[in-house]
Amino acid sequence: MYKSSIICLMLFSLLSTHCSYIKDAVIFDKANSPHSINADLYISKNQNLIIEAGAELIIADSVNIVVNGNLFINGTEAEPVIIKGVTEQPGWGQIQMLKSAKELTITYTTIQDGTILSYRTENYLSNVHFINKQDLNWRWALARFELGDLLIEHCLANGVNKAEGFLVHIIDDPIVRNCIFTNIPDAVEFINCRNGIITNNTFKGGGDDAIDLNGCIDTRIEYNNIDGYNSAGMEIGSEQLGRSINVKTLKNKIRNCKMGVYLKEASSVEMTRDSLIGNNIAIHISTPSDSLDLSQAILNKCHFSENQEKINIDDRSIIEVNE
Repeated sequence: MYKSSIICLMLFSLLSTHCSYIKDAVIFDKANSPHSINADLYISKNQNLIIEAGAELIIADSVNIVVNGNLFINGTEAEPVIIKGVTEQPGWGQIQMLKSAKELTITYTTIQDGTILSYRTENYLSNVHFINKQDLNWRWALARFELGDLLIEHCLANGVNKAEGFLVHIIDDPIVRNCIFTNIPDAVEFINCRNGIITNNTFKGGGDDAIDLNGCIDTRIEYNNIDGYNSAGMEIGSEQLGRSINVKTLKNKIRNCKMGVYLKEASSVEMTRDSLIGNNIAIHISTPSDSLDLSQAILNKCHFSENQEKINIDDRSIIEVNE
């Protein structure tokens, strides 16, 4: 144990000349910022990585922060944390929360040209500003969460339509609320999630969908503002991951999209008082020809205005409209 501690201490001294090491934590502070990280940083299972308010980390190209313990990034409104790369291309790598990691908490932090990968972790992100200028393909996401718990609130994401936003896999009760996304395709995507909530977010100008559900059950999508997406404001389907069923939407405003809502692959939605304005197709509904189940939509007092086409539905799907 003593030898491993000495090795860790030597490693951290190489990574950043000013980070401090105690028995259970590695700490980056404001006083000695900026901290330069030039090689992958590994945090062991029983350690905490703590980045204090006002600290700045500058990370070399493709370098990762790999956490097996806990990560606390404790920025404040007055003293945010800044994490950025030496260069925009290729940018630094990832914050990787591995299967033994327990907790990821990030508050008042700017994360520029790097991404997050979190597995089986308790995740809380508040007032985090993601900036991505990297030339990433669609398989990448600003932050990807699998299993564990998730609450994201009051965050900003600014991109160049090169990577998805928050990609959430197999999590019960995930919440994304009060966030703003600009030029982020598939800004919020839930996959095989239950009881998810997506509420009070703003989505502007994305290259694909704003909200994408695949194989989700009992999802609520409420009070979101969606404007200018090249595909759908909301895509509700499966992508071979199971039907999305019992989806409920309420008072969302969807404008200037190719499709306001795309319901597909035998999924179901109940929409209440949503507004669909200036879309090519306000609501598009389809069911695969070989499906035993049908895509089904219930519309309750929804508002339609200036759409090129109000409702496009194939002959295998079902819709109920209640004015």
